[in-house]
Amino acid sequence: MIKTIHLSILSIFYLYASGAEQLTAQPQTSSKAKVADLDRSPYDLAVAPDERFLVTANQFSNTLSLIRTSDHRLVDEVPCENQPTDIEFIDNTRILFTTKATGQIHQLEIDEDKLIVRNQVKVGGEPHGLAINREAGLAYIGLVATGEIAEVDLNRNRLTRKIPVGRWPKYLTLNPKGDRIAVGLGGESKIAIVDVESGETLYTEPLANGTNLGQMQTSQDGQYAYFTWMVYRTNPITVGNIRRGWVLASRIGRVRFDGPSYREAISLDVPGKAVSDPHDLSISPDQQTLIASGSGTHELLIYRLPDLPFVAQGGPGDLIDRGLQYSRERFRRLDLGGRP
Repeated sequence: MIKTIHLSILSIFYLYASGAEQLTAQPQTSSKAKVADLDRSPYDLAVAPDERFLVTANQFSNTLSLIRTSDHRLVDEVPCENQPTDIEFIDNTRILFTTKATGQIHQLEIDEDKLIVRNQVKVGGEPHGLAINREAGLAYIGLVATGEIAEVDLNRNRLTRKIPVGRWPKYLTLNPKGDRIAVGLGGESKIAIVDVESGETLYTEPLANGTNLGQMQTSQDGQYAYFTWMVYRTNPITVGNIRRGWVLASRIGRVRFDGPSYREAISLDVPGKAVSDPHDLSISPDQQTLIASGSGTHELLIYRLPDLPFVAQGGPGDLIDRGLQYSRERFRRLDLGGRP
């Protein structure tokens, strides 16, 4: 079984709760820049399996930051000139990240609280999104520009093949067995399930009027791939239609890995205080909590996962389920700022 790594809910909370002042200490860095003065705009975040470190990919500053979780200190930062986009831990000391502008993936290593760049592989096609089979030593990367998934051997440091899947495969996730990939095809408004061995698309699940497909996460039992997206209704943009959720609507959905079945979804928008731009998604290791970022409303959405009211055909409704809306045990919103 693949040791699937989920972002730790606790780690995310103390990263944001620690405050910016704790993350601006001057690190002993290989960069000569005064990194305390940089406008970083961290785009992606990864937590080490042992939770000793966080790493962030910073698009405005073109840097990678290493944060020690025990004291919330920025201990190292290295330059990366070409838009670091996605980042993930391979194990406790090795890190994989993409640079969209150059079409490469790179490996880093943590050595005595330092980030060391080890190697890179050219994959082309605007790489975006990472899924790692740690037991097999393989990484899968969405190539948005060419409509493919790249497979990279992490031990031999080489591109092994490209799998055609469809337009704009931006985010993807592996099932625990490592034999199927779920990938969001933003240019076709659907989720594709791909057989890893053959490279064939087994089936697709459409998302009617779907746009802005976000990050994906596999449930621990391998039954579902969860994801965020938005629905663009194409209705006239009026005050009444906006209130009814008939213009833009925010969703969390899931599709099955074990065979074709109509997608299931919940509505996120609260009447009078709608959610905007859901993007990131994570499930706690005990499978009890699902969190998503509402980027446009600068918040985290926190749900109790086991009893979320997912609906397939005929739903969900335009606005959040009433039972979910009024239960603090099942649904909470955490203001963060900064478009998470």
